[in-house]
Amino acid sequence: MHTRHQRLFERLLELVPGSKLYGPYDHGGRRYFQWMARGQVLRDTLLPMLDALPLEDTDEYVYERYQEMKLRYGL
Repeated sequence: MHTRHQRLFERLLELVPGSKLYGPYDHGGRRYFQWMARGQVLRDTLLPMLDALPLEDTDEYVYERYQEMKLRYGL
């Protein structure tokens, strides 16, 4: 996401300890960060948070992609 969202990323780092923020990067006229949660942080922290949200009611497409990702990676 664009660097203008830096405060959001800082909040995500607080909410999901062990996640990582990379950047800022400059590419193709864009300046952006990349936020990642992988491994144990993804399984034990982020997934339970996302599972508690009503994603299916908020964004059906995102919900379906999220469910597919969990199946594909055995989460």
